[in-house]
Amino acid sequence: MARGYAFDRADFVADCGGVALPIRDRDGHASAAITVSAPLSYLNHERVATIVAELQQAIATIEQLPPPNRAQNKTSSFMRPKAGFL
Repeated sequence: MARGYAFDRADFVADCGGVALPIRDRDGHASAAITVSAPLSYLNHERVATIVAELQQAIATIEQLPPPNRAQNKTSSFMRPKAGFL
């Protein structure tokens, strides 16, 4: 990923591609990622460049957010089983 993003050309889904960029923690380690998927016919060079620029702006905002308070919230709410689940 020397260019700073990953590009998928229908490796997993026919005629569908994607662009992904890492979201880094305060130590510079990739801790998450953000991706956009679209039909390959839409992902020409100009659109990929635009998507990358937009994602970079979003990531810059996300990376400035304070880290979650892990002592108070050990499990994300989407990971917690709902009442009556199973």
